[in-house]
Amino acid sequence: MEQAAFDLIQPRLGRPSVLSARPHITLTYAQTLDGFIGGPNRTQVLISSKESLVMTHTCRALHSAILVGCQTVRSDNPSLTVRMIPSLPPAHPGGPRRPVQHPTAIVVDSSLSIDPGCNLVQRAKERPLIVLANETALIDRSKREALELAGASVVLVPPMPSNPHRIDLAQAFYRLHQEPFRIDSIMVEGGASIISSVLEQQLADLLIVTIAPKFMGRDGVHVLGSRPAASGEPVADDDASASKRTSGVDGQQLARVQWQPFGIDMVMVGEFVR
Repeated sequence: MEQAAFDLIQPRLGRPSVLSARPHITLTYAQTLDGFIGGPNRTQVLISSKESLVMTHTCRALHSAILVGCQTVRSDNPSLTVRMIPSLPPAHPGGPRRPVQHPTAIVVDSSLSIDPGCNLVQRAKERPLIVLANETALIDRSKREALELAGASVVLVPPMPSNPHRIDLAQAFYRLHQEPFRIDSIMVEGGASIISSVLEQQLADLLIVTIAPKFMGRDGVHVLGSRPAASGEPVADDDASASKRTSGVDGQQLARVQWQPFGIDMVMVGEFVR
């Protein structure tokens, strides 16, 4: 299973040159057949099969960093490790398997609201953690000091011109590619607001979607931040309407699309046409 995942993903990962302005960005998530990535009231639900989780961990091991939003940290308290794969397949036929290390963890948290007791912060001295905050937000100095004392790096980023409450991920990715971080590839795992932002700003190079053969129902968290009402019309989720949050998604296309089963799930991989 690891070899199949490696063969599917590795050839598509671009490695930017020193002249590139930002890292390679892979957008990935698991969804149900009706497009949900989370349960009612943002509860954590298991969507992927064990086999597709191995694929996800292989993908993590192939990236320099993994990025999630603060809501994902609050809801799931993830570790964002590669614990399911002890090593990577050989780079060349007949070669030795290669050791893996946990990628840098990145959390988008405009106001530094994550709990210092969460898994990512507690392990920040063992594995790098970067927290991206809004430079215009009123941030409690003690929160920043607590995160930095735990070993995290706090990076202040300008807000999006169209939404002062959300950071400009294009600016964030540019900064992460520079010194002192020098991150050349980021795997973006969500949640819905982060997925919408990456799509809206057209920042992703590669899309990997795991589709599980199950339905969630209308009360879950939809991949684009809206949920279908009983009438079939979308209901706005959080602080913006569905049309406003997903306007940048319209018209985007994928090339070199490939489908591959992992257990009972189907995984789609495609490259964004820019």
